[in-house]
Amino acid sequence: MSPPEAEKLFRGRWRIVETSTWDRDALDDVAPAHITFGARHAGELAMIAIEATLDYRVRQLGGESLVEFTWSGFDDGTEVSGRGWGVSRATHSSAKSSSTWATRRPLSPGERGEL
Repeated sequence: MSPPEAEKLFRGRWRIVETSTWDRDALDDVAPAHITFGARHAGELAMIAIEATLDYRVRQLGGESLVEFTWSGFDDGTEVSGRGWGVSRATHSSAKSSSTWATRRPLSPGERGEL
């Protein structure tokens, strides 16, 4: 798979669905928790009171497409940062940052990419 094709697998908004620290209600405290992989290797992350920008790269590893990202921003006024990764498989995609999991499922007909 070419790098542009692999990058398309990750582009869009991913819903953060699980962490080992916070329950689903806490994740969505300010806004729906999500990671967005956008154009030009830039994106955003939001959960609880965290609002952050991210930088990402996509590469191939062992026949799978992998995204690696770093993020930095603020958690209720305090500077925070981290790193994460994600993998895309035929049936689903998932991403991990520290103890946080995000998932993106194939879109149903008529959906616009918001998860």
